[in-house]
Amino acid sequence: MTDRNRKIVEYIAARWVSKVVNNSDFAKNHNLDEKTVRRIKVDDSYRTSYETIESICEGENINLSEFFKEAEAMFPEIRIKK
Repeated sequence: MTDRNRKIVEYIAARWVSKVVNNSDFAKNHNLDEKTVRRIKVDDSYRTSYETIESICEGENINLSEFFKEAEAMFPEIRIKK
C-alpha cells in the first residue's frame, strides 16, 4: 500500500523545498517553522500535517484542490480508487 502522506511530502520537497536556499526565508514566507522545512528536505520519515499543506498553499497562492491535483500528477499512486 502506498504511503500517501510520504508521497505528499516528496511532492512538497520536489516542487518547492528542494529549490530553497534559505530554509528560514521559506519558513517565514509560508508561516512554517524552520524545522518543518528542514525535515521536509532531509528527513525520510517525516509525515506532514494538514496545517503544513494549508500554509504552503497560502504561501504559494494556490488552492488545496490544485495542490492535490498537482501532487497526484507527480505521484499517481496517491489517488484514492473508488
